[in-house]
Amino acid sequence: LHPSHNFYFSQIITTTTSTNMPRIITKLSFFTRLFNRKKSSSKMNRKRSYSESTMDTRHDSLEIVDSSNVEESVSSYETKLTRDVMLSPEDTATHFNNVGVALQKCGLKASSNNEAQALSYNERASAAYRTSLKMKKNQFGNSHPTIATTLNNLASVYFSEGHYHCALKYYNKSLDIMTMHLGRNDPNVATIWHNIGDVHRAMQRSNLAIICFERALAIRREYFYECDVRVVRLVLKINALTREKECALLRQDISDEISKIDKLE
Repeated sequence: LHPSHNFYFSQIITTTTSTNMPRIITKLSFFTRLFNRKKSSSKMNRKRSYSESTMDTRHDSLEIVDSSNVEESVSSYETKLTRDVMLSPEDTATHFNNVGVALQKCGLKASSNNEAQALSYNERASAAYRTSLKMKKNQFGNSHPTIATTLNNLASVYFSEGHYHCALKYYNKSLDIMTMHLGRNDPNVATIWHNIGDVHRAMQRSNLAIICFERALAIRREYFYECDVRVVRLVLKINALTREKECALLRQDISDEISKIDKLE
């Protein structure tokens, strides 16, 4: 990566506000595809021993179902579940998980113009995740990494519905399992910290959100360049929350000064 590219990205980050953040992230996604390469760290050679889809909040995903037509994904997975009697319990659990991901993507797609349909998709996604979770627990116990994946997915459904306390509960369970098996500095762990930060931000807990985002950022900087969208997104969120806190303090100071003047009068 040429030094001028790093300068360019730093300029974007410092001039970004909460209103233009989505547009900036879209542009940075393009530049990331052009310039970014993963750091040549041996950690990047580590691969998960399971293969399934993960749905994470704010589209900050470990691995999302790759399909331009999510309705077709749902149909494909459900057909396979009903027709393929040769599926092992593990494969069946994985398929239920992936049905949930596809349904949740349908819900995201419908949320802009049909809230009732979006809610229906989310309910079906939640049911699919719970079925997958039950099967995985029967097969692997309560602390296998693949269980952490589905717990994370279930948490993301609660988050999208505004049930933040339930989302935190499942995100924290997922975080504990992922950390146990992959260590504290794995990119998957960073993703869950990011998701937890999003929940705290939605609950107006700025300080906790910043702490979570900073933990996720510290991990990602070990694996990705500063221009990578996974790093930039976190930097933007931290900067936005920091500015919000500074503005709140400034407003409080102004209010205190006005109160003092009123008392003098």
